[in-house]
Amino acid sequence: MELNVAMPYSESFPRVRDIILKELKAIPQVLSEPAPEVGIEAYDSHTVLLAVRPYAIPDDYWEVTFDAYERIKAAFNREGIKVAYSEGVELGTIGA
Repeated sequence: MELNVAMPYSESFPRVRDIILKELKAIPQVLSEPAPEVGIEAYDSHTVLLAVRPYAIPDDYWEVTFDAYERIKAAFNREGIKVAYSEGVELGTIGA
């Protein structure tokens, strides 16, 4: 499966990758072979977008998805990793 996680530009990718991998390995339904992967997928205007790929059997897809996101968010909070987000929506005019 492929999950997406945002990382601040100011943070160390190896550090964030290690935090995410530790959390994935703690989920019993995540397979050890093939091993989970974490890589930089894209650069956004405010964050670095990461592709997070834990492997699991199809029947465990949603359980692993929800558990992984929950654990990663908690780990980021615990480790003091901040992520940029928009406080509001900016509206502008559209020309003819």
